Amino acid sequence: MVEICAYYYPGWHDRPDVSYSEWDLVRNAQPYFDGHYQPRVPLGGYYDDTQRSTVEAQATLASSYGIDAFIFLWYWKRGRIELDESLNQFTHINPPMRFSLMWCWKMPKADLPAVPGRESELERQRWVETDAQDFARMIDHCCARYFSNSGYRTVGGKPILLLYSVEGFQAQLGDEQLRAMLRAGRLRAQAAGLPGLYLVGVTKSTVDVGDLGFDALTGYNSILDPTEKGSYLKDYADLVPRRVRAWQEMSRLNALPYVPSVSPGWDATARGIRVESLHAELDFPWVPIVDRSTPESFGDFLHAAYDWIGESGQLPFIHLCAWNEWSEGAYLEPDQKYGDAYLAMIRDVRRSRDRLKMVAIENATAGVRRGVRP
Repeated sequence: MVEICAYYYPGWHDRPDVSYSEWDLVRNAQPYFDGHYQPRVPLGGYYDDTQRSTVEAQATLASSYGIDAFIFLWYWKRGRIELDESLNQFTHINPPMRFSLMWCWKMPKADLPAVPGRESELERQRWVETDAQDFARMIDHCCARYFSNSGYRTVGGKPILLLYSVEGFQAQLGDEQLRAMLRAGRLRAQAAGLPGLYLVGVTKSTVDVGDLGFDALTGYNSILDPTEKGSYLKDYADLVPRRVRAWQEMSRLNALPYVPSVSPGWDATARGIRVESLHAELDFPWVPIVDRSTPESFGDFLHAAYDWIGESGQLPFIHLCAWNEWSEGAYLEPDQKYGDAYLAMIRDVRRSRDRLKMVAIENATAGVRRGVRP
């Protein structure tokens, strides 16, 4: 059966390095046009994700709607780790839930809201300074702290580690050093008694990554493609078939399994200071805005991911972006507009696809008993 995994952003609490929280951004967001869905309000209220009771409730809710695991965004910079409180609480919840990590090559933004014209400067400041030795030390930490956890996701016994983003690591290190870094991490995992690592590269667009040493590729919020320009307002239903074609193109360009990522939407205007007109700021976080996402259109996207896996023989994984990206308009948690409708769609799509799979298995088994090849 297909394993459904939701990305989890662990930044929903007060931080000592900033004077406000992400919730302040979400709470204070205002619409830019008639029908613009802002502010986004959690159905259960604003929470603190460093509390064990919070992550236990989130895991219980996600599991009840068919989500198998969380993929925690994880921030390491030469031994300094940020926003790991939620993850550390999660590893002790009862009942347990499966999980894995996505190492983000940039540190979380500490100076939001963004300022027009300074985005490129801020991005450079957030680059992770890394190399093969640093990556090996990071793998040591993960082996001791996370990979040994019985709930950690694996492929063939190898812990799954996502790296965001391939383009960022290539720009900073170059292909040769990136290959050396991944090789060093695998060797360190083997030295710890593991069969190795299953490394999944996360790309931001449709690219040929070359032979870098990844085992598979995926995306984060793949409803977007940063190379696409045009209107600041994008129609969700129009983007879905484009993203499916992008999965196909990624498989054509790269001889690696590709894990589809399905998102309920995108609107990061909450992250930026108020501007007079969206037409004047054609960059993150003001544009684009993905409009008219509904639980039904999200369900179509999720069905397409199942079709993709079945038709292409890909890994039996689907990524969801995301459980709680509230300030980017990409969340599955219940809100005051749709309630639990997006989660209910995951449950319903999964049940229908699992039934079809079981019927196919039963028919194939019956054919074998009768001496008929399936």
